Amino acid sequence: MPWLSSTAVDLNAVTLNRQKILETAVDSLRERNLKDYLRLRDLYRQEMVALRLMGTPANAGAKTIICT
Repeated sequence: MPWLSSTAVDLNAVTLNRQKILETAVDSLRERNLKDYLRLRDLYRQEMVALRLMGTPANAGAKTIICT
């Protein structure tokens, strides 16, 4: 990212922050729309497993994991 030049970015902190925001947004649907909540919760969990398999921050894609 050219605008950051020499500024260090803590990618782990950014990743955890974004995951928490998303988790909170999904949880907010629980009382209002259970069907959407359950669908998004399952999708969120699936994506979190995929991200953990790739590493945090992601350093390998699905193609790399499957082929190695």
